[in-house]
This record gives sequence, C-alpha cells and structure tokens, in this order.
Amino acid sequence: MTTAIFLDRDGIINDVVSRSGELSSPRTLSEFKIRDEFIGFYSKLSSLNLSLFIVSNQPDVARGLLSVDELQKMTDILRSQFEFSGIHYCLHDNNDNCLCRKPKSGLLLDIIKQFSFIPKDIVFIGDSWKDVEAGKAAGVRTVFLNTSYNQHKKPIADFEISSLFDLISVL
Repeated sequence: MTTAIFLDRDGIINDVVSRSGELSSPRTLSEFKIRDEFIGFYSKLSSLNLSLFIVSNQPDVARGLLSVDELQKMTDILRSQFEFSGIHYCLHDNNDNCLCRKPKSGLLLDIIKQFSFIPKDIVFIGDSWKDVEAGKAAGVRTVFLNTSYNQHKKPIADFEISSLFDLISVL
C-alpha cells in the first residue's frame, strides 16, 4: 500500500530549461513553469490521501547561478498551489560529496526516518538515473518518467512511465 510519494522537482513538477542546448533547472522565477501534466496528476492524487514530498538537487545555489531568495520564491509558488508534506532540497554541488545529493539517498532516508515511513510503501518519481539510484538506495519503489530528453541514460526502475497518469493505477 502506497502511503507517500516522493517527487523530483525539475522535469516532474516544473519544466526543465534549455540553455545553449543543455537542459537545466530554472534559475529565475520567470523560467519556473509548472507542467500542465503535473497539475492534472496532482488533482487525481488528492483523492488518494497520500503524503507528497519534493526531493530535489539544486546545485545551482552552490554554483552561484541560483540565489536562495529566487529558490524560495519558486518554493512559495509550489506551496501556494499544492499541498506538500515537505519540500527538501540538496543545495550542494558534486564536489561537496554530501550525503543528501542524489544519487545518494540521504534526503530520502531523512524523510523516511522523520515520518516513520516503511520504505516499500513509498514511490519515488524521477526523470533521471540519479533519482532512480537514490530511490533504490533508500529501499523505495522507483518510477522513471521517460521523456524526449532523457533517453541517453535510462535506468532500470521498478516502473517506467511515459506520463504521470500512467502511475495512478500502480498506486
């Protein structure tokens, strides 16, 4: 029985941004666009009585490309439009070697411990191999959202979906 859903933010909840042919997280409020698919998916989830958490790497803060203030504005938009049980960010860069940056599972394990969740009752939805690996390391069920931009490095997840709506029957 699913009791909680962990969601990566960029690519799942909001659109990724293309800069010089490279995909990235939004760095300004004007780049932050909620995906229509997520809005519809969220409305379907609201009747299921699940705890929803955002678990997201935001290394552009450490890189000096995203201000904490701008990230907070994006988070405020999410909180005003949706009901999340928690929003958890890793603000470190790769070189920081922290435990919270996906593909490590620190953020997920912290939430599991704080809320006394049973890992097998959690589904983690992401659009990258890092999300899947973090979920596996935390012992939760993993869902890979297959998109046009992530074909080059497809992980082996418990479920692979092409639309968030494909997940409703699994929950």
